Amino acid sequence: MSLGRPLLRRAFLRHLWRHPWQMATTALGVALAVAVVVGIDLANASAERAFRMSVEGVAGTATHEVIGGPAGLDDSIYGVLRRSGTPETRRAAPVLEGRGRVHGRTVTLFGVDPFADGQLRSFTRGLGIGRGGDLQAFLTRPGAVVLATDLATDLGLGLEDSFTFEGPDGPQTLTVAGLLETDPGDDAGRQALSDLLVADIATAQEVLGRLGRLDRIDLRLGGDDGSSGDPSAAEARIAELLPAGAELRSKAARTGALDQMTRAFRLNLTALSMLALVVGMFLIYNAMTFSVVQRRPLLGRLRAMGVSRREIFALVLGEAAVLGTLATAVGVALGLALGHGLLALVVRTINDLYFALEARSVTVGWQSLAKGIALGVGGAMLAAAAPAREATSTPPRTTLRRSDFETSARTALLPRALAGLALATAAAALLAAPSRSLLLAFTGVFVFVLAFACWVPPAVMMGSRLAAPPMGRAFGVLGAMAARGLAASLSRTGVATGALVIAVATTLGVGVMVDSFRATLVDWLDVTLQADVYVTSARPSSRGSAPALEPEVVDAMKTASGVSFASTYRRTEVSSPVGPTQLHALSLDRRGFDAFQLERGDPDDLYRRFRDGDGVMVSEPYAYRHDLRRGDTVTLGADSGSQGFEVLGVFYDYASDRGLVMIDRALYDRHWRDDGVHSLGLFLEPGEDFDARVAELRASVDPSEVAVMPNRELRRISLDIFDRTFVITGVLRLLAIGVAFVGVLSALLALQLERARELGVLRATGLTPAQVWGLVTAQTGLLGLISGLLSTPLGLALAALLIHVINKRSFGWTLSMQVSPWLVVQAVVLALVAALLAGLYPSWRMSRSSPAWALREE
Repeated sequence: MSLGRPLLRRAFLRHLWRHPWQMATTALGVALAVAVVVGIDLANASAERAFRMSVEGVAGTATHEVIGGPAGLDDSIYGVLRRSGTPETRRAAPVLEGRGRVHGRTVTLFGVDPFADGQLRSFTRGLGIGRGGDLQAFLTRPGAVVLATDLATDLGLGLEDSFTFEGPDGPQTLTVAGLLETDPGDDAGRQALSDLLVADIATAQEVLGRLGRLDRIDLRLGGDDGSSGDPSAAEARIAELLPAGAELRSKAARTGALDQMTRAFRLNLTALSMLALVVGMFLIYNAMTFSVVQRRPLLGRLRAMGVSRREIFALVLGEAAVLGTLATAVGVALGLALGHGLLALVVRTINDLYFALEARSVTVGWQSLAKGIALGVGGAMLAAAAPAREATSTPPRTTLRRSDFETSARTALLPRALAGLALATAAAALLAAPSRSLLLAFTGVFVFVLAFACWVPPAVMMGSRLAAPPMGRAFGVLGAMAARGLAASLSRTGVATGALVIAVATTLGVGVMVDSFRATLVDWLDVTLQADVYVTSARPSSRGSAPALEPEVVDAMKTASGVSFASTYRRTEVSSPVGPTQLHALSLDRRGFDAFQLERGDPDDLYRRFRDGDGVMVSEPYAYRHDLRRGDTVTLGADSGSQGFEVLGVFYDYASDRGLVMIDRALYDRHWRDDGVHSLGLFLEPGEDFDARVAELRASVDPSEVAVMPNRELRRISLDIFDRTFVITGVLRLLAIGVAFVGVLSALLALQLERARELGVLRATGLTPAQVWGLVTAQTGLLGLISGLLSTPLGLALAALLIHVINKRSFGWTLSMQVSPWLVVQAVVLALVAALLAGLYPSWRMSRSSPAWALREE
């Protein structure tokens, strides 16, 4: 005979109504885990969408671009293309860009030809005739610009207002000649205009101080929509028209290169969020296991009354589905709020490390929501499958004996340990595979974490047995009882301990990785920053090249009193077969060259060959990404055409994960028509009054044009950027601990509720409330201590994997692993405190309960 489904549901719901806090804390833990995943995914997706919308909006329907070297293109090339008569060049449009600040906000001045540009970009069609605009004023008035209405509102500007644009050529006065309105459905155009001041090309050349120069010429090759025709034939025809130093490049190639810069960064954040989800799945498994254990007598009676295994299985999974659905709904809502906060951190990191990006609002895509729902509900169902199977596979008579369940849990210790060994072997195989796949590496890390989780229950059993004698000597009978209680309740304490171990180990591993990275960076800065004072332009960058110092400033600094030597430095971006490449041209003496830490090779020989112009040096990330070694050739787009340079050596560098190529200034001048100097490194005479010389150098220049920074100040700025970059990592670490804390609270609450009869018997035999409090607190403290001790080897192993595998494949850097004893102590104390705090409420509740209530049959 089978009971009706409504009766079965009421029997199951009765348990939930009687223990609401147990389910509430479990749901909260799962909700936090889902929130972390959804929040990170939304922030990543929003930043990526803002980037793509901005690129698509600025590129419009252009499929290709003509680019030049560091100095850009001569604008006469545009005339050559338009006069050539080929169909493709009729859709050519010149562009000049330069970044600057208006009222403290960074914006881009975007110079175009309004008569040609409308063919490619929607927001430049009818340019100058926007709301209140005047095309004649746009073309003829000095400093005339148009901008989006939203941007004008943000900047507090209106039609005909004048304002100061602090750009690469110094402050300039501009005037609002028109306001642009974008189509409601034109998301790309709206995103592109979020930080653009659009000007006529001649106006942009004057404001940016680049008369006669262009950044690029945009083209649309193929059919009218840029997707049909024969682009390869058109590329060949245009290439014949270009002079040496000019290159035709696909827009998709540049977009892909920019997207590749941040891909590893976004994947790392996603992986950290997935760790929170793993902890959340442990919580669900923990809660459902407790739920089944607490209702074993009920399940036994139901089975004895004829309820089928399938019905029991469906009820347990249904309960998990309901719990997962409620938790996921709360988690998605929390994730939306979290995404807003994380987006600002993600965008700030991208701006610090990669390129300028404007993204203010979170874009809620169905993919992110679907991922959160699938992970929350699907994870709940998956985690509940094991206890559901346990509930249906046990004979009815056995379910009435709780000891049988603990016996089976102890019997499963050896199979679990062997399963952990098998998972560890699989993880080692994945991590040792000859591949650079970041996804494969993260999979190996997750498999290793799961392997360690399989070893936690045996370790808890061993730890409780080892702790019983010393706790008995220290705290008497109650101490020994607390230790043995962990082993007696292994089916419940094992999973709770596993969740806390993983969360604390993650915190320790990421902490060691960040500290190792910072220590490596500090050592690198100490060696690299050899000059006493650094001089650079205070103006915003334009294009890929940093703004150059004025020649008179360079000469004055070189000959300043107390300066013994000045090294020059030029940072720019050039084309290459592998995409845009950072090129750094330096004039160094031996002291400056010795600042570069070489991967291998004789420094004397490398210095001589570098100064003789025999080749170039490449940074470790560049060599790793492009599989370069000493003796290989790097091809760079020079003003005289593509040139091949021998790789003389590889040096360690942590300034950019894209990597860079370093070239001697004399060799650079032979191939590029660019005499600009981005910065100077000044070496002072021995015995000079350092502070006095720095004050004199600063007094000799305009601080709004030239920045004079002592060695220590540049070092501080570099470390500040590093610390800002890892703020988001710290946030995720705290969230992971929060998830684990809620999980341990849920586990301890359920454990103490289940032990109500046992504690009631102890109270009835004379145990005082204070002694009950001490017993429960000692047990939770021991659980936290064991968790902290177990998290130490896992955390250190995670740190080693993050440093030597994940970091290497993500960014190409070699880091020195440095473990601070304080971090290890912190991890143990964190686990101990988390467990003690989580045990406060259960301890208080059990100590306050009456023996009669505890002994009453449910």
